[in-house]
Amino acid sequence: MKKEGTLAIRFALHGCVNRPFYHIVVIQKHKARNGRIISQIGTYDPMINQFGERLFAMSFQKYRKWILREAQPTKSLVKMLGIAGFYPIHPQSILHAHRKRMLQARQASEAKQQTEEFKETAL
Repeated sequence: MKKEGTLAIRFALHGCVNRPFYHIVVIQKHKARNGRIISQIGTYDPMINQFGERLFAMSFQKYRKWILREAQPTKSLVKMLGIAGFYPIHPQSILHAHRKRMLQARQASEAKQQTEEFKETAL
């Protein structure tokens, strides 16, 4: 068997302007993002579809095979797999969700305060 060197499992950007689409690929770590791949193991569509979903499809059998061959997944892929339930949820994902909830709560309270002020001035 040919020795591959240091392997990475990462996203390879495809698609066009304003419409990204990613392939989840096994590639040599120091190659270009869309360079010559060794194996494609899945896809990710970050655009929200008509059902409010982002589509993520991956062959977990192939993923396990490449992990056993010591391929290293990128941090963004590990976060995605944590959300999918393959790994524990990454702490940065939890922190990001908390910050987003706090921002939405702050915006909702500001909007409520502005409507109350508008009602007071209208009377």
